[in-house]
Amino acid sequence: MRKKLLNLLLALTSVGLLCALVEFLFFPLLLPFLCPTAYHSFPRDMRLPGQTSKAGLLPRPGYLALAGDSYAQGKGDWFIDLGYDRASRFQAAHLLQDALGRDVVSFGRGGAGSVDGLILEPLQELRAMRRRGLKIPDPGCMLLYFYEGNDLQNNGGFLRRHFDPFHPREDLRRPGVFRAFLDDMTTRFASGAAIEPGDDLLLGNLVLRFLRDHVWYRLTRHVVDPDPPMQPGIVNAAVVGGRAVFLPDRLQAPPLDEPGADDSLFVFEQSVLYIRDALPKTRCVVVYVPSPLACYALSAARVRTYDRPDVDHTPAQVAAGSDQLVAQVRAFAEGNGLGFIDTRPEVRIAAARELLHGPRDWDHFNKAGYEAFARGVENGLARGACGPGAQP
Repeated sequence: MRKKLLNLLLALTSVGLLCALVEFLFFPLLLPFLCPTAYHSFPRDMRLPGQTSKAGLLPRPGYLALAGDSYAQGKGDWFIDLGYDRASRFQAAHLLQDALGRDVVSFGRGGAGSVDGLILEPLQELRAMRRRGLKIPDPGCMLLYFYEGNDLQNNGGFLRRHFDPFHPREDLRRPGVFRAFLDDMTTRFASGAAIEPGDDLLLGNLVLRFLRDHVWYRLTRHVVDPDPPMQPGIVNAAVVGGRAVFLPDRLQAPPLDEPGADDSLFVFEQSVLYIRDALPKTRCVVVYVPSPLACYALSAARVRTYDRPDVDHTPAQVAAGSDQLVAQVRAFAEGNGLGFIDTRPEVRIAAARELLHGPRDWDHFNKAGYEAFARGVENGLARGACGPGAQP
């Protein structure tokens, strides 16, 4: 029995050593030669090579990058209609690649606020790939999304979770305090090192996630079921295609009496300045993304929003809230030598003809919405948002 146990232990040890050699010594050498779809089974900070809005595995120097929340990630009905297939083409990054003839990648992450979406995610992905031997250059131009629908709310929540427990709120604007806080967050969450246990086991992730997605889920018929179409409401209405249509009653809107909005906007501004300084050779451009209610010609006397469904607002308040916020963001960007693109004109022209959100996901653009939004970005780049003489 003892001999059998020793033989078993020896066999297990040999298998473990072999797996470790393959995982840490040989497999990293294969990363530049893997097919892009293999990267979909890696941890999040190693999935960029699998994106389909570039010509090769890694983007060419001078590429365009998107950073921000789920809009930069490409969520919406277009993605749903394609079966949540990350190997498909489903968002503005793909449209911009086609229009500009230029590699485009996305650092977008659903649910991210300004610190997560504009700083931590891009830096973590760039550094993680380089740590593993993938020589990805810094972007030539980075489009920093500001979504008026919930970025300020997300930033307020970020302050309450991460800043307030360790700093008095009155210290937020003291010189150097928030920058030091961002330095600490970057050291902890964007060093390029594995964040979650097991993230360094790339071959293990590839095998286990492939078996989960392509074997286990199919055997158990575990499929992602899209949300059902949202039903029209009885309050929010707009003129679309020359006729009045009812929209869902709980839609995202510009901030209307948002508590702590000034602090939340400060977080966005400081996040933009931080990533600009962290990537000094990258031209940073702020892209203003309108909320659903700010896209349409509202025709009812009252409006209800997602975060305050029990409070009635007027279409004039929605329009004024959007205009005020875009003026603040524009003034900040231009005052700091950054590019700025307001996509609302192109989006609103398209929204007068057809619905740009839904029918399932009304928090994000559908295909027509991303097409209109991409036209706005393309027009802004053509006007020189990436800098004098820059490639649009």
